[in-house]
Amino acid sequence: MVVFKILRQWKKMLRRQRKWLPLGFFIVIVLLIIGGYKANVKSGVNQIQGEIQSVFAPSDQKIHPDQVKTLAEIRNTNQDREVILQKKYVCGEELQNLGLLSPSKVDELLTEHPDWSIALHPDGTVYMSQHISDLSPQCKKGAYFGLDEKGVFSLFDGLPAEKKVMRTFFQLNIQHLRSALPDDTISQLMKGIRVKDVDEYNSVLSTFADYALAEYAPRIDPSS
Repeated sequence: MVVFKILRQWKKMLRRQRKWLPLGFFIVIVLLIIGGYKANVKSGVNQIQGEIQSVFAPSDQKIHPDQVKTLAEIRNTNQDREVILQKKYVCGEELQNLGLLSPSKVDELLTEHPDWSIALHPDGTVYMSQHISDLSPQCKKGAYFGLDEKGVFSLFDGLPAEKKVMRTFFQLNIQHLRSALPDDTISQLMKGIRVKDVDEYNSVLSTFADYALAEYAPRIDPSS
């Protein structure tokens, strides 16, 4: 009986409020539509912003901040530029012409190779630099360590006697060197020590760095 009494009271309440129900449903529907519209607009704006960023600045977050200005200048001109890739080895350097590339292609290259650096030459040419922890093919063919005329430990393209210095490192303490190393090692140094790969390069450089004069010690880092 109690249950039926409750049901009758509930029906009376519904009859009183029935005239307000259509208005309530209408308000609820309007609010849902407005909410859905705002969500779609926000989603659309976010999508558009993402597409704009991917088109105009896909690599800005990956390249060094100092190079963002250079990349922006390349984009703003909106013209194809000649692009040169500088392959900088531990020993030696090679240049590779990548041809005329659009700003978007430059972006693409930097995105694919975030370790590359970029610079804009005054003549409009774009230079990209790639550092490679190896000897260049040319160095592998004929690089020698030896001493120049002033006793500076150097890297030569060919035998030291040909005097084609590629890179200088540090002044050696010749007196200390002669007292610490065998005569055949000293003789080999004077003639030139051939290096064919980066391991030999680092090994020879590290060995003779121990005999550098103190004031030249900061210059003995093989990676510098």
